[in-house]
Amino acid sequence: MVTAQLGGRRAGRLLGSSVRRLIGRGGTTHPSWWWSAALAGLLLYPYLVVALIGDPEGDRVVLAGHAVMLLADLVLLGAGIAMAVDAWLTYDPLRGSMAVAAAIVALQDAPLEVLGMIDRALGPLSFRLTNGHLVTVLVVLVVIHRGRNAAVPGRHLILTGVVLGLCAATITLGGYHLVRHFERDAGVLVVHDPVDVAIMVLIGLVMAIVGLQLARSSLPGWAAARIGAGMLAIFAARLYSTLTDAMMPTPAAVVGVALFSALIATTASSLLRIALEQMDARVARYAHQAAEAEAEVDRKSTRLNSSHRCISYAV
Repeated sequence: MVTAQLGGRRAGRLLGSSVRRLIGRGGTTHPSWWWSAALAGLLLYPYLVVALIGDPEGDRVVLAGHAVMLLADLVLLGAGIAMAVDAWLTYDPLRGSMAVAAAIVALQDAPLEVLGMIDRALGPLSFRLTNGHLVTVLVVLVVIHRGRNAAVPGRHLILTGVVLGLCAATITLGGYHLVRHFERDAGVLVVHDPVDVAIMVLIGLVMAIVGLQLARSSLPGWAAARIGAGMLAIFAARLYSTLTDAMMPTPAAVVGVALFSALIATTASSLLRIALEQMDARVARYAHQAAEAEAEVDRKSTRLNSSHRCISYAV
């Protein structure tokens, strides 16, 4: 039985090592910022090529901008899946909440990017601040707060994030049509409306509170710093697009979204790699303990057999 357990642990160790090699090599140190910059550059490459060879305000550049942001949303969703796996491995409810938050943001923006490709009038909803973003950051704040105070990770993390993200996208679209019904601006926040300015400030404050909660949590300091930098990048990009009243994806908006997704993705992959390395170390320790226990059983069995032979000779 001990041998069977040892074989199962060795198989688990081999699986963990294989997955770790797919994610990245190296020790348990956090990744370099250059890796995030490299991933962001890779995401931005199609947009840069089209912008350099085409009209900066042409349809191709607009489509390329939306396509890059859609790709960044898919990368963010992948980061959420990695965080969910990490939460299951480490049994950390905060990382499970981060997985839900990543899926919410990705699934709120992805449908809007697709609609922006189809109808340019809907484009600003995907790269400018809207009322729906206030709902999103409030939901993310609640999710992160619950994760900090929960005892175990929740179930169906990614499914929960997908459903909440699609609900946020629906709220954004509903707000757009409602605002258009009253013949106002294109369903996005504007700087000449005091209420909209107050909403912008509130969005920034809630995002700052989320960053502070992560900084004061059990999350490693380097991971909290990278996530905070990503949140700052995407908020600054959307705020710039809002302040300039942009009706097409600005370079700042595309770069901000790509940088945000790259920072979250590299952080999630590093946390997952560290969790797999720790699991690998535990499996190795258990395997060593099992081998020692099996050797001790063999020694006791040998002594017992010797005693039986001595008793037989004496009789």
